Amino acid sequence: MIKNIQQETGQAVTSMDEGTLEVKEGMKLAERAGQSLQEIVKISQKVTEMISRIAASSEQQSTTSKQITQNVEIIHSVTEQMADNTREIASASEGLKQLTKQLKEAVDQFKLDKDG
Repeated sequence: MIKNIQQETGQAVTSMDEGTLEVKEGMKLAERAGQSLQEIVKISQKVTEMISRIAASSEQQSTTSKQITQNVEIIHSVTEQMADNTREIASASEGLKQLTKQLKEAVDQFKLDKDG
């Protein structure tokens, strides 16, 4: 009976030692998992920061694109005005040419002959 108790006590001690080893191994795994989670948090923060920078850059590019579009529209409007003004100048020039021709014809009527 004592032998049985000693044997069972020995088995219990062995089981406790094995359990202790498993708990220590579990603690190591938990510690590694904690370190991995901390690394994941750091990387996630960096990714979040990068996304924020990308969003800010995209917003800035959008604003710049809008300004470029507005400037192109202004240039287009000025170009159209210049074309209209050029047509008006051409028309006025043609009118002046006709007036000059008419004035010359009128002045030519007042010319005297060389003899008279």
